[in-house]
Amino acid sequence: MLDFFVQETYWLYEIIVEHSWLFSIIYFSFSLANFIIFVHHENSLRDINFFIKHVTEFYDFNKKHYRFNRTICTFILPFAIFNVFLSLFQNFNSYKFLKRYG
Repeated sequence: MLDFFVQETYWLYEIIVEHSWLFSIIYFSFSLANFIIFVHHENSLRDINFFIKHVTEFYDFNKKHYRFNRTICTFILPFAIFNVFLSLFQNFNSYKFLKRYG
C-alpha cells in the first residue's frame, strides 16, 4: 500500500526538487506579505482616530502577544497563507485583525 502511494506521488517529488527555487520565492513572498499586513494593522492601532473609536476594545492590547503571533505567523508558511487570504477576505479590517491577534 505504501509502495503504491510512493509510486503514484513520485511525480510531485520530482516537481518539488526541480523547482525548489519557486517554492523558496513563494515562501518568501507570503512571509513578507504577512509581515507587512501585521505592521499595517499595528500602525492602524497607533492612529488616534482609530484608537479613540475602539478604546474600550483595545485597552488591554498585549504587544508581546501580538509580536509573538507576528513572528509565528510570518515564519510558518500555512499560517502566513491563512493570514494573507483572511485579510484579503476581510478587506484588511484592522478591528477584526487586532481583536484576533492582539
